[in-house]
Amino acid sequence: MLLKIIFYNISMEGQIVDVEYEDEFVEICKIVARHDTNYVVKMLVYDADAFMYHFSHYTHIIPIESVSGFYDTVELEDTGDYEKIGYNRYRYIYESDPEYEFENGYTSSDTDSEVSLYDEREHEYDV
Repeated sequence: MLLKIIFYNISMEGQIVDVEYEDEFVEICKIVARHDTNYVVKMLVYDADAFMYHFSHYTHIIPIESVSGFYDTVELEDTGDYEKIGYNRYRYIYESDPEYEFENGYTSSDTDSEVSLYDEREHEYDV
């Protein structure tokens, strides 16, 4: 009971979290406030004109159960995936893993195979 009271009083404002929606889509959000069993959050959105990310100035309400992961930070750049460029502007840091192994026996040589665009059924009756 004491742990529940202590946890309830911990301020989550500013925390970076993953939010999972009913369609299993996950996005990064920042908690703005807590209201009973809901969080008010700002989504991290991509600005295609500037080629950068920023937290939206629009907020929306999500149930607390929608939070699928905590980053334990209030700064997006502390997640290791983003670099802060300016006020509320972030660049995604793409770091590919050269040691990544493809599943199901896929190898890079699989893409080198020749593919026939000739449909045999289409020319089945040609003489």
